Amino acid sequence: MREALRVIAAAKGPDHPNVGNAMSSFASFLDDLKRHAAAESPFRRSLETKRAHLGPDHQEVAFTLSNYGFNRFYAGRPDSAELIAREVLAMRGKSLSESHPLVGSALSLLGRTLMARDRSREAEPWLREALEFPKRTVPPDHWLVATAKSLLGECLTKAGRYRAAEPPPLEGLAGLRRSRGEGQSVTRDAEARLQALYREWKPAGR
Repeated sequence: MREALRVIAAAKGPDHPNVGNAMSSFASFLDDLKRHAAAESPFRRSLETKRAHLGPDHQEVAFTLSNYGFNRFYAGRPDSAELIAREVLAMRGKSLSESHPLVGSALSLLGRTLMARDRSREAEPWLREALEFPKRTVPPDHWLVATAKSLLGECLTKAGRYRAAEPPPLEGLAGLRRSRGEGQSVTRDAEARLQALYREWKPAGR
């Protein structure tokens, strides 16, 4: 991927939009390797190039912004991730339609960043909207719906609303086991959220 970047930059110039696209792919690749710190600079350089050539509200900018937001979240910077999620959501009705997948991702990211900063009450409406969002575009047994249920359960757990918190992650985990399988990271994350609920809540008979 580094060689591809070198070739594209040599052929098109370092500030060409194609370089911005390749830089964004490279940054996402580093993120997949959990090299979140190393991915930050390529994400920033990609955004600079895309904004310069496409404008600040273009869908390609939103795409890279969304990935960069998750990069900041997993790098332990929920404050930065929150700002990025809000920036993507501000594009609703402009370059992004109400049903665009990036809107759903930004809703989920915003809720998660607020939870990470102990602001569960603020996070809940965003996560509820994130749960309703995929229902308009994917089947009810889709893994995105299951993941949204799991995240809502995490939020309610953090708020101490244990009884209300139980059904969403139970349904979410069952859905992820069916749609994604036991070994997938999203399934393991859902299992961890349910375990966290039961560590904090000890209902009679459990």
